[in-house]
Amino acid sequence: MALGQDFLMSHNSLKFWASVAAHPALRSRPGVVFELYNEPHEGGGFTLTPECFLNGAGCRFAGYNQAVAAVRETAKATNLLLFAGKGWNFDLPWLLENWPTDPLGNCAASWHPYEFKCRYLSCLNTSAAVTAKYPIFVTEWSPGYPQSDHSPSKPDLYSDKMQKWAEDMPGTVSLFPWVWNPGGGDEHVNSAASDYTGNAPTLWGEQYKAWPGPGGGIARQQ
Repeated sequence: MALGQDFLMSHNSLKFWASVAAHPALRSRPGVVFELYNEPHEGGGFTLTPECFLNGAGCRFAGYNQAVAAVRETAKATNLLLFAGKGWNFDLPWLLENWPTDPLGNCAASWHPYEFKCRYLSCLNTSAAVTAKYPIFVTEWSPGYPQSDHSPSKPDLYSDKMQKWAEDMPGTVSLFPWVWNPGGGDEHVNSAASDYTGNAPTLWGEQYKAWPGPGGGIARQQ
């Protein structure tokens, strides 16, 4: 049972990815994407160095290059791989400077630009260097809490900006909504759905569902 989110992947993660990537239903299927780790981060005196991030050197964690090897060399899988940067997968420039090695080059960045970290989207300007080399899959994002500039009669303006940004870079940026605590509480405003069935979308979820852009059209669950 998971007791919390660790700073980076464990050595058991390598066994996991080798097993998952080798599964006949998943291996080398174009529509199956492997996001190797959700949110690398620091804390409690732990500093995520490039050596640790890439090769597991100088720390107790496994590095991205080892995870890539588990997929590419052990499992012989060709699936698209997503790499996440530090800062809870927010620091795209750092990720670009410390990009893992994929012998197939079939890889992209994942990113989590929540509104409370990226209120005015000026941080999107930092993505330009990444999109020049790799696509970005925004695998988590949402309006802030409380949703700024939001009312029942008006679509969320942060979502409008995010969707416009993705539309301006076709083939480079894809957005996928994040369902966080649909049951309620302070985080409920981060939810695209009001329950775990996905059948009761919030206003934000309805807005995303109606969006025809890259990644839009469905309010998926995590």
